[in-house]
Amino acid sequence: MTEASTQNAALARIEALRCRGAMAQAMTACRMLIRQSPRDARVLLVAAAISREIQNRDQALLFIERAIEAEPQNPKVQGDAARLRKLCGDMDGAANSFHAALTLDPRRPSAHLGMAEICLESGRQDDAVYHFQLAVANDPDDLHARVQLAKLLDAQDEQWRAADLRRETMRRAQRRIAEEYTKIRTPSGNAPARSMRRTRLSWAQALLAFGAAGMGLAKFQEEEEGRAEALRTYERILSLLAEAQEQASSLDGLRRTFEISASAYAQCHLEMAMLQKRNGNAGATIHHLEEALQLRHGDWPEAFDLLGEAAEEVGGAIASIRDLAASYRDRTSLPAAGPITRWDFSRYARNWLVSVVGRCKTLPPRRRRRIAMLACRPADIQICFAIACVLLVRGHRVDFLWLPAIRFHSKGDPNPKYDRWDEKILSREMTIFGSLDLPSGLRVLDLRNVAPTEPDEDATAIADRIAQRDLYRHAGTTMIDMGAESALQQHRRMLRNRDVMLRFASYLSKLRPDHLILHDPSAGEGAAVFQAAQANALPVVAWWQGQEIPETIVTSVNSASLELDIAALWQSDAPHRLTADRRERMVAWLSTKTGGDHVDAIPRTRHAPGSDARTLIEDLRLDPEKPTVVLFAQPLGDPEVIGRHAAFHGVGDWIAETTAFFGRQRKWQLVVKVTAGEDGNCLDEIIATLRHRAAALPDNVRIVPTLDRGYGYRLLSAAQFGLYYTDSIGVEMAMFGIQAITPARPYFTGLGFTCEAECREQYFRILQQVLDDPEASAMTPRQIELAWCFADLIVAQAPKPFPWSHRSFWPSAVEDWPMERVLGEDGRNRFESTFRILAGEVSPPNGVVGLPETA
Repeated sequence: MTEASTQNAALARIEALRCRGAMAQAMTACRMLIRQSPRDARVLLVAAAISREIQNRDQALLFIERAIEAEPQNPKVQGDAARLRKLCGDMDGAANSFHAALTLDPRRPSAHLGMAEICLESGRQDDAVYHFQLAVANDPDDLHARVQLAKLLDAQDEQWRAADLRRETMRRAQRRIAEEYTKIRTPSGNAPARSMRRTRLSWAQALLAFGAAGMGLAKFQEEEEGRAEALRTYERILSLLAEAQEQASSLDGLRRTFEISASAYAQCHLEMAMLQKRNGNAGATIHHLEEALQLRHGDWPEAFDLLGEAAEEVGGAIASIRDLAASYRDRTSLPAAGPITRWDFSRYARNWLVSVVGRCKTLPPRRRRRIAMLACRPADIQICFAIACVLLVRGHRVDFLWLPAIRFHSKGDPNPKYDRWDEKILSREMTIFGSLDLPSGLRVLDLRNVAPTEPDEDATAIADRIAQRDLYRHAGTTMIDMGAESALQQHRRMLRNRDVMLRFASYLSKLRPDHLILHDPSAGEGAAVFQAAQANALPVVAWWQGQEIPETIVTSVNSASLELDIAALWQSDAPHRLTADRRERMVAWLSTKTGGDHVDAIPRTRHAPGSDARTLIEDLRLDPEKPTVVLFAQPLGDPEVIGRHAAFHGVGDWIAETTAFFGRQRKWQLVVKVTAGEDGNCLDEIIATLRHRAAALPDNVRIVPTLDRGYGYRLLSAAQFGLYYTDSIGVEMAMFGIQAITPARPYFTGLGFTCEAECREQYFRILQQVLDDPEASAMTPRQIELAWCFADLIVAQAPKPFPWSHRSFWPSAVEDWPMERVLGEDGRNRFESTFRILAGEVSPPNGVVGLPETA
């Protein structure tokens, strides 16, 4: 291997370390290369980049100076140095380096682009236009330069030039999108991961450029060429972005990349909605505002307010709103819980009631139960009423309680108000529903019409605790800085929670049902009513959608999902024997998750990894001769950890201190496996937390973000033992015979197959004991058997068959399991045991409900 290829390989390894967040190892490797080649500008600039990333600005600038001194006549070195100086905040130095690069190579596009951005930031627009023009002239495919130049030409009243530039930008961006997608779809077998990341980013940036150029062109066309031309351009943007969304959904790892450009997709819908509003097309206006909100997951106040205005202008009735939007689309799509204008609940509820009437059983009074149900969000109202219909047919009476609760933020002090436009629309829809010819056993009650009881300190304290949890869930982190704004949000949420608690308590004082059904009462109004019911000794049957098998629900008596009570379920399984049937079920289940063979699970004593595991460790640039520990990091804001902390304040605190501990254990090494999936990428949060605690990651620690769900299981093949917080990976490790240690209180705490520490000192004492004597700390065969039995309970016995999906209710209720089918022989054969539990026709003990024969 030549010296150049050796140097390239070393730089590639350093780049891989940087991507994993292993800055200490990356800097150490850089310094070694610098000692070997002190005048290699490439290495000096990489060292500068790492220094900047670990917040050592002065060191970064010194490395930059050394790189320039090493190769002052190299325009690439000058340009790279300029960009790093700019990132360090040295704008004068950056301008000097860009100028030097252009002196050496006047046609260098990246230097013109960098100089243009500096000119733009300093307010020198004419100079910025000059450099952007040269950047585009020397690199016609630089989409960013094209977009920026078009904006500046607009500002200089050169709209026609800007329009021509944007048309060409759209053509080039569309070609780039197709090219990059081809590379992503058919990657080269030896392409490095960073190359694929660059390709994905280029694909997303091309989408953004296409959208930005197209929206700028459409605005010009509306003024100069007519609205029809503008509409065609908007439609072209939406068509291409819709195609990109389909591409993203078909390839692993691309959905999250598409999120980068989804804002452009949403913005285009908003702009088109405004244009259609100017055209007087109410249906199109509503449709595009709904699409914009869906793309932004409802979190877009501007679009939300505009949709409210449009909905009120057409009368605020969902049926007329949907008919207008459907006439624009030339089709009527299934309803959706959000935005509220797409809900259309009463129309389907009327059809369900037709199916119910005539089927209702006549039960003797002693068997006929009065069942209360509470639903506040549209998604809960629709699925809970579907359940109510089944309960009515079974002969029970149902009090269906509701009140509006759509958005997280709500004002009103000292009492909440329910007067936002979306709440009014929900109220109108429920009023229509309540005015139907309801069966005699059904009563629909708007809790807003029930006067609340007087608040007391206990109610306020309970509502505030729930509000704090609500805030953490909403913000996605348990490390919120409770400043004035957050404190105000929590206070308002407390008022909302307390209000529903007091109204429900007032309802109970007038009419007491036999039990209450709640969907996942772990947050918000559901959690508040759950606490009110518990305070009044009213039994609660809670349910939530199954995780492992979507077509199931888990039911629980008097316990919520975040406070899972599995004591009775576990006790009913005593003496916990792993029969051949159970083993077969669990082997099949594990195989679907890991793709491996798990017939033989034996206690892991002093572990000697096999050849595949050793290769895996070597790929991480760790020593295969040293024992390895794997830490499974949960997202910092995972709601599953709320209230389950023991030894540490939270997940971030635990990861940081555990990393520091292993930094002092030089005979061991730690791999932190971070879930980097589409819906929960916490890598940036974890790296930021570690950098806050220490400038560098210990060189025997690796952070591994991955999209591959099976990678964590492959890591376990190399692990002496594993660390987790509250995730079910703790159960799976125990099933494999691997000691699973946690500093928290998972819901399976104390069952004998994992190791839980109650305080920080105990946690590190346990770690030290396992490091000192792995054999003495190994699991026993009995512990492994307990883990397998518990997994069988949770996977095979707790989930109950259920017809409808909470997340995608309407397809499941209209296409898969319409009410007629659920109430017919198919539904009775499949869901009888589930609805017996929900109806209270069986009396299981408190906690998660097991098999029907245990209920």
